[in-house]
Amino acid sequence: IFMFLDLKGSTTLADKMAAEHYFGFLHRYFAEMSEPILETDAEIFQYVGDEVVLTWKVGNGLEEANCIRVFFLIEEQIHAHRDHFLQTYGVVPEFKAGVHTGEVITAQIGELKSDIVYNGDVLNTTARIQALCNQLGQKLLVSAELIERLSLGPEYTVVELGDVSLHGKAEALKLCAVDRTDI
Repeated sequence: IFMFLDLKGSTTLADKMAAEHYFGFLHRYFAEMSEPILETDAEIFQYVGDEVVLTWKVGNGLEEANCIRVFFLIEEQIHAHRDHFLQTYGVVPEFKAGVHTGEVITAQIGELKSDIVYNGDVLNTTARIQALCNQLGQKLLVSAELIERLSLGPEYTVVELGDVSLHGKAEALKLCAVDRTDI
């Protein structure tokens, strides 16, 4: 299971802040994710600029809906430090994410600089799901394929968005928007 979690409006933020200040903002933003990531058994696959790619083995991601729960735990963590972000950086980070599941090949690659990489359609698909968040006015988009495998309790609201065309993909994918229910 993969989650591509991306900071909203990062280009604008980077333009408004001095480089060191923006780096401090990103560092604190990523640091606030640590506890939720550990709590949900996620692994950080990589950072790509202002985006973090999280992954779970299927069992760990499905357990307690960890692959969904992490998003809202991060939201809670950011909200708990809202005043610090406002006082120090003048803005509270907002983010969006796409989540999907599928098979990957894991391998070591590279001669001059070696790295462990994942390769498979799930990565491209998850990135494209996340890229649709703004267009569809959603903060968390999840493939219906993954939703069907999850046991989501009443604390979550799932809205089926139907078949959605993804850039570069021949077939549309069924997507769902997920949010927290006000209980």
